[in-house]
Amino acid sequence: MAQCKDCERFYVLEEDDSRGDCIQKGKDERQAYFYTKPVRAEHEADGCDSFHPRKN
Repeated sequence: MAQCKDCERFYVLEEDDSRGDCIQKGKDERQAYFYTKPVRAEHEADGCDSFHPRKN
């Protein structure tokens, strides 16, 4: 079972190792921007469409 902490888009919060943000890049014809979503590190990512395993 994959977890959010195993995804390259997961960034740990400095205050708390068990939480972080899922950060994804988006863009349209005028600009680029980032989507952020707060998640728990232990959250199961099996059903996540944006999951990309970390490269060690």
